[in-house]
Amino acid sequence: MPVVEVLNSKYQKQNIKLQQTLAETEEGPLYFRGWTEIGPHKTRVTDETDRGGIVCTTCHGQSSLTGDIFFNATVRSLWHASENGCSYCTALLDAVKTFNGDAHFDLTQITVSVLSADPRELDLRTLSIIFWKSEVVGRADDQLAKVDIFRRTGYTEAITAPSWARNLAMKYLASGDTSSISAFDKLKYWLDSCDKDHICVSPDTDFMPKRILQITGDCVSLREGLEGRARYACLSHCWGVDGLAFKLVKSNRDVLCRGIPIADLPKTFRDAVQACTQLNLEFLWIDGLCIIQDDLEDWEKTAATMADIYRHGYITLAATVSSNSSGGCFRRVPDQARPKALQRTPGLFIEEHSRWTSPLHTWDVKFASRFPLLQRAWVYQERQLSPRTVHFAHRQLLWECKSSLRCEDGVLDYTIYSEPMFGDTTVKRTSEHYIPAWQRIVREYSRLDLTFQDDRLPAIAAVVEDMMERRPDDFYMAGMWVNSLLADLTWYIDSNAGAFKRLQPASHRLSPSWAWASVQGPIRFSDYRGYLPGMEILDISGSTYGPRQIGRVTHASINMRGPATEAAFKDGQYVQVREHQSYTIHNVSGDTAAGTTFKIYGVEKSKDFGLEGQDIQYMEAEKYLFFFINTDKLFCYGLILRQLSDNEYERVGTCVCQTDPYMFVESEREAMLERYIASLSIKEVTII
Repeated sequence: MPVVEVLNSKYQKQNIKLQQTLAETEEGPLYFRGWTEIGPHKTRVTDETDRGGIVCTTCHGQSSLTGDIFFNATVRSLWHASENGCSYCTALLDAVKTFNGDAHFDLTQITVSVLSADPRELDLRTLSIIFWKSEVVGRADDQLAKVDIFRRTGYTEAITAPSWARNLAMKYLASGDTSSISAFDKLKYWLDSCDKDHICVSPDTDFMPKRILQITGDCVSLREGLEGRARYACLSHCWGVDGLAFKLVKSNRDVLCRGIPIADLPKTFRDAVQACTQLNLEFLWIDGLCIIQDDLEDWEKTAATMADIYRHGYITLAATVSSNSSGGCFRRVPDQARPKALQRTPGLFIEEHSRWTSPLHTWDVKFASRFPLLQRAWVYQERQLSPRTVHFAHRQLLWECKSSLRCEDGVLDYTIYSEPMFGDTTVKRTSEHYIPAWQRIVREYSRLDLTFQDDRLPAIAAVVEDMMERRPDDFYMAGMWVNSLLADLTWYIDSNAGAFKRLQPASHRLSPSWAWASVQGPIRFSDYRGYLPGMEILDISGSTYGPRQIGRVTHASINMRGPATEAAFKDGQYVQVREHQSYTIHNVSGDTAAGTTFKIYGVEKSKDFGLEGQDIQYMEAEKYLFFFINTDKLFCYGLILRQLSDNEYERVGTCVCQTDPYMFVESEREAMLERYIASLSIKEVTII
């Protein structure tokens, strides 16, 4: 058995035999399994077997960087391990000193982690060090700092890096200043590559926005009715809680047409002009300066062409980390936070850890504080329709086009192998083909923030306009497509993603209760594989107004026929009313006449809104209806309707019907559910 020789100034030398299992690796040396940390003592391991080999008691011999690895240590234990010749711990100690200089914190607790750097390159690993405020590790609030160790791509000394670092992730050094010449040189390279190798930009047309800013010297002027084709950029930005610091209104229109100094613009606008100058672009489109903000008619006419404005732009400049028009586009990383070469370990670099890459893959609201632009609902269509976008982020530029995702340091470098958002326009498809695409759009878009809830439909109108070209025989109203209405009706609120409420009281509702736009909150859709027998839409009525891609409608209703069962609400639960008997529906079983046990779920988690600020929206004095629409064989999905008059209902939630999954095999469950739905009466309802 190996003998650990513990040296401590407080105690005399002593030999302690550790009763631990040994495991042999492919390289030969023996390693401890089931390690228990000794503490900040100087340690040396000798081997009593004839196989030889030394095991570091700090890193536990895990310097191969294979698999996901975590271990805790102190800065002092790294020091002692380095003295005993562990090259891995020596590099870790070098990283700590490079990051913190001569700061004295030898008792600081750290966690070393090794994780996959890229799902496409399973062998590449990310090596990180987390510094903790106290001896308690694992709590985010106690994390002092986190740094990453990496090899530099294209750096000649990378080949001299320690042998254990051969699987360490590599990247370029980013500019650290998104307004710098080197940053724009990279952007120009991306643009040239996209022009040459991709088909992201639509073929040349004579389209120009109705109004656009022209940059001449140190002034910008508003130009109207330009003819011909010219390259222009679009600005994607946050207006901010207090609105724009400067915007186009009727009273200053003539002033803007004559031209104003660039210096008089808000900082975000000034930075966008500077970016255009760097890219040799003469024209720039900014919504706040190219749409008359106090003219509703002008706003609606421009909104109707928004898809073309972004689709035909040469590039979209995204002020991704600014929350208002005064925040600016550009950022510069302080010198002390920039990547540094390790002082005593050639070929390795260290920098503060950043999660900046994630927002380009998701619409998750958790990134709102660091990337406010990406959480704005208006920005959704700008990202979807722009052929290419450059994001001015905290540390570097991020590139997003229809064919690739890129960043300055090369960590984000993806080629996108997919057709356009809605598919090839030359291929004729039915409306059913676009159901998954539209539901994905609503799911992503509905998570985002709006300052004015009246904009819920207008803010996605450009995406709708683009889809209308692919669904010429369909009709759009209130966020719903008529030809796929049955599939889309069983939308529901994702209650796990945040608060929700109906936007307005019933008499002032912006959209009918059966449309997802009638509620505020993240939307999801029930799975479906077919519609139930007897389910039919008899009529759809309503009066539309405004641009058709906005889909505004008044007095809208749908007349439907399908299987249904009546219910009431009593003592905090639904009660099914059938054959003069009562069966509790909410989370408890009810026996049908056929003797089969069923459950109808979803009362709490699928309600559409809270009534008058309360958690419950249902009232005992009202009559309700479970109205089933579609199925995926083992489940039936439907609407919870509240009766308003003899044959008129409003939607208040969704429900799911299934048999007990623990009592029957799948084939039995499918047959039982089919018999149950067939036993229900067919009812005709009008939903408003």
